[in-house]
Amino acid sequence: MARFPWILLALAALLRCYGCVLTPVPGRDGVHYLWLAEALLRDGPAALCETVFHPFYPVLTALALVAGNALPGEFDPIHAGQLAAALPATLAAVPLWRLTLRLFDARIAWWTTLLYAVGNWLVRHPAECLSEGPFFLLVTASSATLVGRRNGSAAADPAPTVAGAALAGTLAGLAFLTRPEGFGLVVTGAIWLLAARRHKVAMAFALSGTLVSLLLPLGMLANGHGFTLTPKAAFNWDVGAGAAGTPMRHYFEQWLRWPGDAWEGLGYLTFPLLVFGAIRHRPRRLSDPRLLLLAPFLAQVAIVPLLKSHHRFASGLGVLLLPFAGAVFVALLDVTRRRATAARERSRPVIGCGWQLTPVLLLVLAAGKLLVNPPTDRTIERDLGRWLRAIRPATATIASDMPRLLYFAGLRPPPPRRIDAAELLAQATAETCRFVVQKRGRTAVDRAELTALGYREALLPASLANHPHATEILLLQR
Repeated sequence: MARFPWILLALAALLRCYGCVLTPVPGRDGVHYLWLAEALLRDGPAALCETVFHPFYPVLTALALVAGNALPGEFDPIHAGQLAAALPATLAAVPLWRLTLRLFDARIAWWTTLLYAVGNWLVRHPAECLSEGPFFLLVTASSATLVGRRNGSAAADPAPTVAGAALAGTLAGLAFLTRPEGFGLVVTGAIWLLAARRHKVAMAFALSGTLVSLLLPLGMLANGHGFTLTPKAAFNWDVGAGAAGTPMRHYFEQWLRWPGDAWEGLGYLTFPLLVFGAIRHRPRRLSDPRLLLLAPFLAQVAIVPLLKSHHRFASGLGVLLLPFAGAVFVALLDVTRRRATAARERSRPVIGCGWQLTPVLLLVLAAGKLLVNPPTDRTIERDLGRWLRAIRPATATIASDMPRLLYFAGLRPPPPRRIDAAELLAQATAETCRFVVQKRGRTAVDRAELTALGYREALLPASLANHPHATEILLLQR
């Protein structure tokens, strides 16, 4: 087997460190994961069942927080969340390379891993303290373990041993404990092994994956929430097709949005490459190991429109599609090289440096958004939240449509959905509420009703008065 190109791991690590430096404030869901990690350390494992989010990434964040707090000085929970996401996201380059090598060849594995290393959202999601980081590692490691040791032809029998299948199933189960779509790996892997007539191996894989996955619904049951298979999927249904007046219309509207979101989530260059590659190198039978790359994502394509389409839904299992993009990338390089060679043989001029510049140009296109479009500046939510935390009484609450601000103010972030005017007004009505903080133009609460409750507009602290986004914030106090 070819040696892993460690320079790609170094590049993946460098870009993810760069992404973390560019992202001082977590994403909207990121603050939920940080809150859960802190609640786990404060209240014990039962806290993990008090949310719609799956627990494995908060557990990793809590471990990183414990390790960081053992060091001299103060360790920011944001850095713990970034470490728990970016480190496994970096390490995912290794099993992705091995998986691609086993199904294609070393050149395709090299370019596939490079596309992963520079992918825009593949870098940014871990930097925003999101669960995609460990999910990337778990799905690639599970699939690489399941494919086994053989290299090259997809027609070979690459099924693993019983022990290898049990390990792959355990990793797939942990992927489900990280994100709900992870269970697609368990189903797809079991189908593939059964089609390959490896019944004992299929049983070992399915059993280990299912047993690990059951830790979540059993934990929910033990903590009084009923036998809930996946609280995140149930929540997304409630704010998706379940809340729509016409579920079928909702489904088709979201289905029409899904290609655009996938294009964004997987990369403007990478997405068309992997679509073409998935068609060209598609599995011709159920026992083809390339089924493990394609089938989980196709299952997600059918499910996502029931919820609400978003580019985050594309990147998790979409990582497994990158070998298809790598295969087309290499084919394009070969075509360009042959044409340049033919042009030289016919004594025709070759523009620039010919095919040598092609990979550089393609990679600039792949990584361009990461390099030229930094994340939105959300520091005012962090800094204002910390200021409110310092001045508010311990029992006082804050009504806000900004989950990040509430987290930094020391309060539990609200559920990950849009907060409407009625809900914000209900929060403001509570006797313990002392502040209302809004993003101007986001939630149309009647100012007269807030005035009747005793709220008056307050000035932002002097330290934030000159912030570039200060005018976007409305702060009321009573």
